[in-house]
Amino acid sequence: MLRIRVPKKVTALLLLIAMISLCVYSSYEYPKNLPYPTVDEIVSNYQKNVGEKISIFGTVTRATSDTSVVSTGKSIFEVKPMMAKVGDKAEILGTLELDYQIRAESVLVYDGPSYYSIFARSLIGAGLLILIFLKNWKFKFKVFKFVERE
Repeated sequence: MLRIRVPKKVTALLLLIAMISLCVYSSYEYPKNLPYPTVDEIVSNYQKNVGEKISIFGTVTRATSDTSVVSTGKSIFEVKPMMAKVGDKAEILGTLELDYQIRAESVLVYDGPSYYSIFARSLIGAGLLILIFLKNWKFKFKVFKFVERE
């Protein structure tokens, strides 16, 4: 039987190219399978989406007792009923009405510090995992692999 030996560097490069290709493909195909229109679709064809269910994520820029104004970065929506403070992050599922108003069915509100603490905790956790890994393993460039520390 004929055996072809492929160098480890070539195999690693091919796997990296395959992974990047799958990521690019996924980023192009993802919007086609969303259950609700994106903010870009809403802004570009507003009248078509009036009366439809939509889902948005943004920052609260103005708030009253039962209404909040949410900025998505591409558009501004008035959401009723919604109780939040200025600066909070919000995810809204609701029905789009005239004049960029949303009748909310479900609202998730994250206050600013707790929203950003998610990322800080993730960075700390990732750093700890890397430290634990590197305590037991080291990378040898000559053989291009991780080896156990002695």
